[in-house]
Parts: sequence; C-alpha cells; structure tokens
Amino acid sequence: MKMKNVNKLAVVFSLALAGVFVSSAALGAVATDPKAYVESYRAHSPAQPAPVRVVAPVAVLAKQDARTESVDVTFVVDAKGEPTDISVAYASDDALVAPVIEAVGRWKFTPATRDGVPVATKVLLPVRFTVASND
Repeated sequence: MKMKNVNKLAVVFSLALAGVFVSSAALGAVATDPKAYVESYRAHSPAQPAPVRVVAPVAVLAKQDARTESVDVTFVVDAKGEPTDISVAYASDDALVAPVIEAVGRWKFTPATRDGVPVATKVLLPVRFTVASND
C-alpha cells in the first residue's frame, strides 16, 4: 500500500480588534502552541476579548514545495465569549478555509467589557501556516 506524503503545517495566530493589531507573542514565531498563545493574553485589556481556549486548525494539503499560507478570519466575540458570524476575509488556499472556520468556532474568549459589562466585539484573526513537505 502506498502512503501519500502529507505536508506539515505550523500555525501562527495573531488577533486584531477593529482592524488594529492588538497583541501577539506569536508573530515572528514558526509555530504557536495554543497554550502559549492563550497565556500571551493573560494581562489583556478588558476592552478587548482574550482567548481562553484555542483550537488549532488541522488541514491536509496536496504535496508541494514548502511555503507560507494564510487565512484572515473575521468574527464577533459575543458577550458570552463565543465566536459568532465567522467569515473569511482572505484565504491564500481554499483548502484551509473550512478547517480554520471549524477550529475558530471552537475557541472560547473572555469577552471585552465596557463599564464592567461584557460586550460583543468584532475581531480579525490572521492565521498563518508554514507548510513544510515530508520529504
């Protein structure tokens, strides 16, 4: 039986609010450990949602040369900390869209607050994949 070569994906997350970069220890890294990503938001501003549970997307791409791919996702973190209205603003590879949407739908946030009251907030999540072949 012949096995297909599968590309490894390393994921880098960052989080932006209203089109402005918020924070990310992940930028410049090759891969982001979901636990480390969540920890990087421990001292976040209450005016911004902060991830408390992150699920990394899992995707299988056709074998090609090593490269970087990206998917920019927009969504609303509602007052309960749930991502809603998830949509893709940009995808460099359509094969990554469904896995990213599925993963982000499973994230959990501490919602943003205004005057101590949780509020819905629109965010932009750039997800960067570093693809390395298994040769």
